[in-house]
Amino acid sequence: MDREGREPLNGSRERWRNTKLEFLLVELQAADVSADLATTSKDPEKAARYRREAWKALDAVVFFFPAVRLWESEKTLIDSRLAQLEDKLSRLGETQTEENEVRHNEAILATSRSQTPAAPRPLPEPR
Repeated sequence: MDREGREPLNGSRERWRNTKLEFLLVELQAADVSADLATTSKDPEKAARYRREAWKALDAVVFFFPAVRLWESEKTLIDSRLAQLEDKLSRLGETQTEENEVRHNEAILATSRSQTPAAPRPLPEPR
């Protein structure tokens, strides 16, 4: 166990988990950049397109969030970034659709119910 009480993962499983975590972080960054571009764009059509792109990236994070085995500190980081981005988009006049809000709330519940993993999930069998 490491100093945070986590079981070590074997190399390939740890890389796979890190890849999924990195995907979530990249999508959050993409949403943030798109929201910033929407804020600074003088063209209303471009601003609307950037807002849509920001929501798409946020939706991807919300969709994949429950499927990634995250440590508590990682869950907290991603959830706080999600909240910041949703706030930024709402200040731009964009609101979350009811479907997206339900999905986001389900993702938060799923991750809060799960405990910090003691052992990784098995990798899917190759086809």
